Amino acid sequence: RLHLRIRKIDGRWYCAEVYTSQYTDYGEHRFLIEFDLDNLDQNVVVGLFVYEDDAKEIDIEFSKWGDPNFTDIGSFTVQPWTIPGNTERFPVLTDSLRTTNLFIWKENYVNFYSIIGHHEGLLPSPENYIHQWIYWGNSIPKNSDDLRTHINFWLVQGKSPVDTTNLEIVITKVQLPIETGVKKDRETIPTKISHFNFPNPSSERTTIQFKLSMPDYVKIDIYNLLMQSLN
Repeated sequence: RLHLRIRKIDGRWYCAEVYTSQYTDYGEHRFLIEFDLDNLDQNVVVGLFVYEDDAKEIDIEFSKWGDPNFTDIGSFTVQPWTIPGNTERFPVLTDSLRTTNLFIWKENYVNFYSIIGHHEGLLPSPENYIHQWIYWGNSIPKNSDDLRTHINFWLVQGKSPVDTTNLEIVITKVQLPIETGVKKDRETIPTKISHFNFPNPSSERTTIQFKLSMPDYVKIDIYNLLMQSLN
């Protein structure tokens, strides 16, 4: 259990951030936190993310961004956030201190979840979801980029918090794609699989078999001898 606090020392406010020394990789990044999101101060930001620079970053954030009346305090973002479609905002009503927040980072998409309660292993049924979103855009970082996993707890533009009673977050558990946090060689997933049934073309039916090193979306294109699509 990791406790992060925003504290005032000798008249100055100090925020908190931790990050991994090693780079991360494609896969699931899951953060189990304890924090009163329902009473989030207007100037406080909770950030759970992977980062190399401002153009190579995947974020889960909670904040009112200085506006006490702001309601969509949750956000899923693939940076840069200024590109239309790169950010999904949503309201957060949990009635619980415990939430599970995760994203599954793949080459072609990022799947985000924010869920009430703490969950390891299989995800619960959707009625427990605060929000879920899949990003299919063109800004997804590559796993060859040097992204580290970060958690930060900070103040918008360094402004003082209005409510000083909710200035500690507890990180109960963080699950990363590679437990050591060190990149390792991965099995290459083929982008094309050639298959010929035999004898060909006497068979009317065939079974195409393949396997992947991890769960993923698959698209199969089938062509005839004239290279015409049969899909």
